[in-house]
Amino acid sequence: MYAERREHPRSSGRVIATVLAVAATLVTLCTANGDSVVWQTGAVDGLGDGPAPDRRHFSTSEHAGKVPTAPMPHGRRVITEQAPTSGRTIKVAKDGSGDATSVQDAAEQAQAGDTVLISAGEYPEALAPPRDGSSGAYITFQAAPGAAVVLDGSGGESAGNGLVDLSGRSFIKLVGLSFKGSSTHGVYAEGASDIVIRDSEVDGSTNGGMVFLGSSNILIEHSEVHGSNSAGTSASHEAISFDGSDGFEVAYSVVSDNGEEGIDAKYDSRNGKIHDNTVKNNRGPNIYVDSANTVEVYNNLVVGTTEGSKAGISLAVEDLSDSRRTFGVKVYNNVVVNNAGGGIGFWTESSGSFEDIHIVNNTVANNSNGGLNIVSGDFGGKNLLRNNIFSGNDEDVAGGADGFTADHNLFSEGGIGSALINGVVRFVDTTADDLRLTPGSAGVDAGSTADAPQFDITGAKRPTDGKIDIGAYELSGDGAPTRTDIQAGADPPEVVVPQVPAPVAPAAPSPGEEGLSPASGSAQRAQSRS
Repeated sequence: MYAERREHPRSSGRVIATVLAVAATLVTLCTANGDSVVWQTGAVDGLGDGPAPDRRHFSTSEHAGKVPTAPMPHGRRVITEQAPTSGRTIKVAKDGSGDATSVQDAAEQAQAGDTVLISAGEYPEALAPPRDGSSGAYITFQAAPGAAVVLDGSGGESAGNGLVDLSGRSFIKLVGLSFKGSSTHGVYAEGASDIVIRDSEVDGSTNGGMVFLGSSNILIEHSEVHGSNSAGTSASHEAISFDGSDGFEVAYSVVSDNGEEGIDAKYDSRNGKIHDNTVKNNRGPNIYVDSANTVEVYNNLVVGTTEGSKAGISLAVEDLSDSRRTFGVKVYNNVVVNNAGGGIGFWTESSGSFEDIHIVNNTVANNSNGGLNIVSGDFGGKNLLRNNIFSGNDEDVAGGADGFTADHNLFSEGGIGSALINGVVRFVDTTADDLRLTPGSAGVDAGSTADAPQFDITGAKRPTDGKIDIGAYELSGDGAPTRTDIQAGADPPEVVVPQVPAPVAPAAPSPGEEGLSPASGSAQRAQSRS
């Protein structure tokens, strides 16, 4: 987080729905008087509904090699059946009808392969599993089918550093659970491995929401984190944090309305994927890659940071990093709109380098400050800016972009690099928040296939007929906007349009608050490392 404190490990029904049904039923992109925005010049053609969601999930997680055939909504899903188990089922019921009346009591009994099946109710307790599962025999803590299960920390309950503390644990799953009102972190783990959090929620926490330090092989999917970091800039960690961790993935989740960053990979974390998420209305940045490496950020809807110096997606180097390097990061197929501090940003606290950064096939629109906002940092290696749309931002490129090889990009004004794409860019319907390109728009079939993703934000194949569109979406070969059929017999996905206010002008930083200068706050952060 820009020049702010950071606690270091060495110191102590239906959900928001298938945002990809318009593969980003985005935000209201309107002027102050309510008129729809026409990016650059020319009319906006309306072509009706957007594509149904279907994405290609190439993962290093337990889902490796699997390709979903059904639409994949963002956020929690209703639990309809018990997860398979190789061991016992230990039932928890507050009325005494099960094997235990408390979740922690059941955890004390659970062995590798067991499932703790929890009946509906609010449980005013914390959870710290005392033992590990094993490969192929996770210990699973799961809501009973159809049950709303809440671990409530509003009475000050905690286990170690979180309402749930998984420190030192391995092969644990949390499925269908809510963790509310934590006076510390929601879910916290240091030195954990092989953890799965699915269809779960952190609703309010003083510090970070789901936090992993020095951990490995972490999967968070179809989950929601909101209301974390209620202590503001004095809170430790972020809504979802990976600190010094190796092997992590956040997918199909909704991270919104948090007091700090949304999803943060930091301090030499590596081998991670952040994809197919809705990350919105956080103080920001919404997605933050700080001194991390070998990270892919793709297929995300990134909307509406609230702090004037916070970009939607930000790459950074903070002073708490040992390596002072962010490298091997790929940012592609993202829609980045209405963020107060820019679309995609780069920043270093005092010094640091960016190497081998690829920014390819993103749609970056209507952001305050630069669509590409380079504040500071040294660039080395091969840094690529290709096939992107920058439109409707305060300025498309802020700061020096000499460290990038840039080609086949479309800018509202001027532009950088070679093979600039000129002409009128027309989105399908900005009043319906649909930022697919229309047939005949500038950018259709105009991209470079070199180093481009083989699918778009909807999961549609790229290229078609040997050609590729710029931006996050691909048109189909017949010239119609891409859509993917919903699985036969499935109900159409419910689409909920995120209601995001018009972007605000960046505020001048007050004394003691960070602005775009890397100097402020460093003394406080250095103290936190000791």
